[in-house]
Amino acid sequence: MRFDKARGLALGLMLVGTGLAAALVPALLGPIFAQDGWRTATLVMAGAAALVGIPLSFLQSREAPTPEKRHAGHFERNRAIFMLLAIAFLVGVIVAGLIIHLVPLLVDRGMDAALAAKMAASIGLAVIAARVIVGWLFDRFHAPFVAAIFLAMPVGSCVLLGLGGPVLPAALMLGLAAGAEVDMLAFFTSRYAAMKNYGATYGVILGTFSLGAALGPMLVGFSVDRTGGYGLALGASAAGLALVVALIALLGPYRTQD
Repeated sequence: MRFDKARGLALGLMLVGTGLAAALVPALLGPIFAQDGWRTATLVMAGAAALVGIPLSFLQSREAPTPEKRHAGHFERNRAIFMLLAIAFLVGVIVAGLIIHLVPLLVDRGMDAALAAKMAASIGLAVIAARVIVGWLFDRFHAPFVAAIFLAMPVGSCVLLGLGGPVLPAALMLGLAAGAEVDMLAFFTSRYAAMKNYGATYGVILGTFSLGAALGPMLVGFSVDRTGGYGLALGASAAGLALVVALIALLGPYRTQD
């Protein structure tokens, strides 16, 4: 809330950690998963959150809320914010569905499971790069146009995977889109909602994204079970991403902040 010109880059740098996790956690948890099973691996993740995440959260600086701040913030209702809700849900459904099912899809095509896992790990590296690049571009160009370009890339991923094309470019394009999604939602909220309403508005938008991300893998799995393959899921994902790109391009000029 205290700066404006480098907000996109700052958000991107902050969110690099999720890309690092995507690249490192599978390798770190893999041996535990193989030796002791998924329940033990889940407990290890819970322990890491308790030992590292919770103490760090208490080290964050805090501002005492003023009487004005206690009652100022609310979920903002305007055209762009409602469009962002639709974008957040669709992006969550599609990108999470594709990422979670990438390894099973590749194994289904006959790829060795270990090689498929390495291909999936490349997504984490692409996420790290995209976080910084997208944030930097957001600060210099109209962010909806930048986001539209990055979220159009998984359309190419769907085409390549559906036609049996090269896997690495498909995984990298998917990772670049995944690296843009949360940055995009955080940045757009700051541009299309009043800053006093940022917390409440972003909370609803991110919650909507999380709901989509929870449903996406399940919907893809349901489609595969019913059709016997990934063709329908890939086609529907490509069409949904085209709709997302169109919605982003129609967001319009930034709100004048107050």
